[in-house]
Amino acid sequence: MWFRAIQKRWSSTFGSRTVSKKVLRIGGVPEHFFYPWRRCEQKGTLEKQGLNVEFREYHGGSGAMTEALKSGELDVACMLTEAAVAERCKGAKIRMLGTYTGTSLVWGVYTSADHPAIYGGPQSRYAVSRLGSGSHLMALIDAQQRNVPKPRDFIIVNSLQGARDALRSDQADLFMWEKFTSKFLVDSGEWLCLAEVPTPWPSFCIAVTDGADIPSTLRALSVIREDAAALSANPDVAAIEIASEYNQKIADVKTWLATVAWCAQPHMPKSVISLVTDTLIDANILSSDQVLPYEDIIYPGVTLDRLPF
Repeated sequence: MWFRAIQKRWSSTFGSRTVSKKVLRIGGVPEHFFYPWRRCEQKGTLEKQGLNVEFREYHGGSGAMTEALKSGELDVACMLTEAAVAERCKGAKIRMLGTYTGTSLVWGVYTSADHPAIYGGPQSRYAVSRLGSGSHLMALIDAQQRNVPKPRDFIIVNSLQGARDALRSDQADLFMWEKFTSKFLVDSGEWLCLAEVPTPWPSFCIAVTDGADIPSTLRALSVIREDAAALSANPDVAAIEIASEYNQKIADVKTWLATVAWCAQPHMPKSVISLVTDTLIDANILSSDQVLPYEDIIYPGVTLDRLPF
């Protein structure tokens, strides 16, 4: 019902629903959270709905997607909530349209099994995909939450493979990445998992540029939401598909599926934004005078101050 109401509002302003020739470029990362996008592309579901969508995957994570949004390479990004808030408050011309997943993401803290580092030591060198990425922000947030000295030495590695190379060659001591994406490295004995750190807020948001086609974005999200609901309703089948697509163990995917709730709706509670900004201030990622009002962070007139569940 909310979608029809918003669509009606936009249609009255911009005209009847027509298929746009312009490609809607949407970014994500090559992880299981984004399987609905891959699946819909493979099945042609979005195209059948008259949507001209190109889903792009960024191995550099939220940091890379932020740069793509700034440069005009992307229109929409399903990126980490904390990264989007930080970038918006620092002046990036993006808005948070809504929530992609309504559940938290569990980060693992990893070190090389061959030469393990001490977790939380002030001299620890953290590998990060990019400055401003989730692996960078969460290293600072984790230190703040544990009340230990914040790391100062960050080694930019661009991707998971780059982190493997850095830890193997002793160029970095620690690396934080999503638990299930990196679990195969623990299973193989290459890495040790020193800790698990869940985000205290919904992990992925939907960020858009000022010029993004919002009606088409909402329609695309509706398609993705329906596909994600079908996956959640059939976890045994979904686990087999996802395990095959991302080279994971079926048992691990089943465990993960029980913890994730796809949202893909224009909902972003004010309480979530407040918690994120307070945490970013405490971690010295933002200063208090950089924080923007809620209304300047979300997409006005579309984003709703609540989660649907």
